[in-house]
Amino acid sequence: MRLLGRSNIVIVVLILVVIAACAPAMPTAAPAKPTAAPTAADKPAAPAAAPATAAKIKRGGTLVTANAVPATMDPIYDTVSTVTGQMGVYETLVEYLSADLKDGNFKFVGVLAESWEQQNPTTLVLKLRKGVKFHDGSDFDASVAKWSLERMATATKSFAKRHGQNFDKLEVVDPYTLKIIYKQPSALHLFNLSSGTGGTGSVGPVILSKAQMDNVGEDAFGNGKASGTGPFKLTDYKQGDVATTVKNENYWGKGADGQPLPYLDGIKIRTMNDLAVQFTELRAGTLHLTHAPKPADLPTLRQNSDLVIVQMKWAPLRGYYGFNQWKEPWGKNAKLRQAAQYATDRENYTKVMNLEAGTPDWIQGWPTNWPGYDQNLGPVYKFDPEKAAALVKEAGFPNGVDILLTHDNNTTKRKQAELLQGMWLKAGIRVTLEALEVVAARQKMKAGNFDMHQWDNSPSPDPAYASRMFVSDGSAQLINYNNADVDKCFADGEREMDPAKRNETYRKCQQIVQEDDQIAGLNRADTLVVFRKEVQGVQVKFSYADLTSIWLDK
Repeated sequence: MRLLGRSNIVIVVLILVVIAACAPAMPTAAPAKPTAAPTAADKPAAPAAAPATAAKIKRGGTLVTANAVPATMDPIYDTVSTVTGQMGVYETLVEYLSADLKDGNFKFVGVLAESWEQQNPTTLVLKLRKGVKFHDGSDFDASVAKWSLERMATATKSFAKRHGQNFDKLEVVDPYTLKIIYKQPSALHLFNLSSGTGGTGSVGPVILSKAQMDNVGEDAFGNGKASGTGPFKLTDYKQGDVATTVKNENYWGKGADGQPLPYLDGIKIRTMNDLAVQFTELRAGTLHLTHAPKPADLPTLRQNSDLVIVQMKWAPLRGYYGFNQWKEPWGKNAKLRQAAQYATDRENYTKVMNLEAGTPDWIQGWPTNWPGYDQNLGPVYKFDPEKAAALVKEAGFPNGVDILLTHDNNTTKRKQAELLQGMWLKAGIRVTLEALEVVAARQKMKAGNFDMHQWDNSPSPDPAYASRMFVSDGSAQLINYNNADVDKCFADGEREMDPAKRNETYRKCQQIVQEDDQIAGLNRADTLVVFRKEVQGVQVKFSYADLTSIWLDK
């Protein structure tokens, strides 16, 4: 497998952004091929940048982005998803980067690892980049990479343990060769070394400076004394408020103009929770880029010709509802669950909640680009309120039936719950709503003291990550769903490294969940990245922008 060098990436990025700027939204992503197992890689010679491209690039300026500045700069304790990965301070060994935003195609690209070889199903050998220094001046090498990954996998309170749970042993072969021996085969070896997996803890695999952490201590490191190898250095950090970075003058990467990256002088990250304020500042040009807008905001965003909107159809936010399988009558009465399915008008639900950027989902939230996606498995339950009402009676409830729907206490979840409440009433299903804060809702789910729950699941590039929602001991298991066949199926899917066999295995997983009817998909909503037209060189790490090659055309 051939790797893209940084200069190659920049050329691709510039072409993609021109495409994005010419259209208000990206077309539907074509289904990707099943995830392949990582293969041997070698380092290509970096071609010279096209003269016209290099001449167009402008250096300097500060990019202002809106995001939630994390409560810590220590990535293994980061609870706001991939935010520390969006500052440009840290780097991973490899990245899962967009090769074609138009089609939603991605590939693994070497960053601090120049190449890698899967020697056998449980042994991965990485050749690391030489001459790289951390912001504190210490050297990057295999021993530091080993320490950083082991810390991620073993620290007691690490949110990123899942990335290293399959590590058996990490070995320093020589100063720039790292061998990872795994407990079992997995198609996720490279995914778990990248920051493109989505969800809390997904930036755990970044490589940190051991010398800096030893010097200042873990607490000070997380409180703003952070040191990575990225194109930007942290200079100002206020938890939950603002963070500022400046250009790393000693960064190893080269731009399309042959000069060191980054092109920008720095980045300012601001916590801006009010979308109305974000839109105002985007229009004014005081804000350049944001990931915060929801699909329902598209009509407002499209009114401004200065904005570029990328709908990341390959990274959908997936909506679900599910039943407590251990509680009467819903968990034990298949006809009641089927009645709820027929009573759900997914087309209308999607129209109300997501407008142009949503897709009705009958197949358990299985994105089209995942291995195992099979459109022939659904839609199974087309909206049919009369059939739903008949099934309620057949289930033993001639006068209708009651259910308590527990949901997170926010405006969006309330609206979603009210939509289901209105739809189901026509079938004789009387829904009482219970709004709880997130922690309280999760505690209630774990205790099994609920009838039904409604939730969203973050984007992820592979069903092996989504297995946390389906398997009985999964960390994202929100309704205590338990099926031994499902547990085995997802385990088999993750271990399988042959793409065709993975595809068939996950199709079976999908089929079992579909037949159980304990978990039901509602819809898929495109995640968005929105930026002003002067922002050039945007590259995407699955579901968020990479800041390495961005430049400002002004």
